[in-house]
Amino acid sequence: TVTRIQEHKGHRYLLDAIHKVVQSDPNVTFAIVGKPSDSEQERYMQTLLSQANSLGIEQQVKFLGYVSEPDLVSLHHEATALIHPAITEGFGLVLLEAMSLETPVIAAAADGPCELIVDGETGLIVPTADSDSLAEAIISLLKSPDLAKNLSDRGRATAEQFSVDKMVKATVDVYRSLVS
Repeated sequence: TVTRIQEHKGHRYLLDAIHKVVQSDPNVTFAIVGKPSDSEQERYMQTLLSQANSLGIEQQVKFLGYVSEPDLVSLHHEATALIHPAITEGFGLVLLEAMSLETPVIAAAADGPCELIVDGETGLIVPTADSDSLAEAIISLLKSPDLAKNLSDRGRATAEQFSVDKMVKATVDVYRSLVS
């Protein structure tokens, strides 16, 4: 996952899901990218580290902090999926970034992800705050390379709809329709 270290981003549900996934595949690893930027986020990070330790998954979860853009691209290319467990999300730019890099996405059903992802076609959508469903989606993607490939292909096509050129053209078209 790539996101700010804030409670509404759903990290605690991801950690619970990871605990379940590790029972199915103890060799899987997870990367959490993002660093705390204030004392509240630092406290939340400590809570997450404690949760990982109490679940016994500290070896499977890597808290990477800030990651440079080139390293983030490399992580996307190595990843089986980007997991976005946010309880609330207005848009989800990180989802489009992953999709443009052909990384399949699994996201909680917050408003933004539901606008970007067609469940089962361009990504997987799970109920928010539902660790069991999140774990099931992760396991199904790990067990099905064909599903992962289909999602990455279709996801990339979705991300291309949000290219700068296409968005500029759409904005110009709206302005032209208003002055005509």
